[in-house]
Amino acid sequence: MNAPTDARAAYRALLERLTAWFDQGRRDHPDVIPCHEGCSACCHGPFDISVADAELIEGGIRGLPESDWLEVRRRAEGLVARMEALEPGWAAPHAIADLGEARFDRLTEALAAEPCPLLDPAGRCRIYADRPLVCRLIGLGMRTPAGGIIQNACPIQDRFPGYAE
Repeated sequence: MNAPTDARAAYRALLERLTAWFDQGRRDHPDVIPCHEGCSACCHGPFDISVADAELIEGGIRGLPESDWLEVRRRAEGLVARMEALEPGWAAPHAIADLGEARFDRLTEALAAEPCPLLDPAGRCRIYADRPLVCRLIGLGMRTPAGGIIQNACPIQDRFPGYAE
């Protein structure tokens, strides 16, 4: 067996289970969870992804029509240039550990309004089925094992009164 292929398949299966769970939660509580395909309220600013997510995104981009792929590349290169201008010396692979959490936080705040390069002109994700884990979780608050709450970053959750509960 090919270990990298098996790992990719296992990761995709995990993401599909997460998506099914999330979709069920949205069906059970439609007035609570605002996230859905086509909403791009949270698809702004840079964020960290895993190597597995980078491979997932790469596969999704490979499936795009050439004109879309070229537009995504142009926009991504522009965003990377802005990031490097704000943080001179930070270079590929743009590891957060190389920059440090505090500087990365300042960078994300400075670019918080920048739309994801994968959004089409209507604001829809071009690779929705291949979006990374963070894009699948961002609308959910989470409870830690110690009972704490990690707030989500959904900028429109206040439009859903049941969410706070």
